[in-house]
Amino acid sequence: MAGQGTQDPKQNTQIISAAVFRLEVPGMSAINFAELVGISSEVENAEYLAAGPTGPIFSRHFGRTKPPTVTLKRGLDLNGDLWLWHQKVRNLMYDAYRDCALKLYGPGDDLNGDARLTYMMTNAWPSKVEVSGVKAGATDIVYQTVTLMCDDLFDFNARI
Repeated sequence: MAGQGTQDPKQNTQIISAAVFRLEVPGMSAINFAELVGISSEVENAEYLAAGPTGPIFSRHFGRTKPPTVTLKRGLDLNGDLWLWHQKVRNLMYDAYRDCALKLYGPGDDLNGDARLTYMMTNAWPSKVEVSGVKAGATDIVYQTVTLMCDDLFDFNARI
């Protein structure tokens, strides 16, 4: 949805539109992305079956947690920071783990000002970096997609 966020009176929540997703990683220049492909956080269920006094008892509980993932996409440029960071991961370098922030800015927002939404990632690292295919001489945009994994991801703006 273009433009400023709109207010939903039934839910009293603000729908946010995005223009830029900015990844801020210590020791690297900020990297802007045009698309947030997705954020995934999952907890599997653990199923239990026990014998009860009147028959079997079936229950589900929290199970194994999967690490959160964030996938972002942008037009490829000459900034090689993502490749260098991924190379540290491939070389099993411990300093590849980074705490970083993913900030969402809306249309017309100052990218040096306050973000509309901020996700914090702890011990993040790029598990996958892809560059889209393109034919020589074509005028298509070459895209770079990165998938980040992290130990924890939380919405800096959310309150429990």
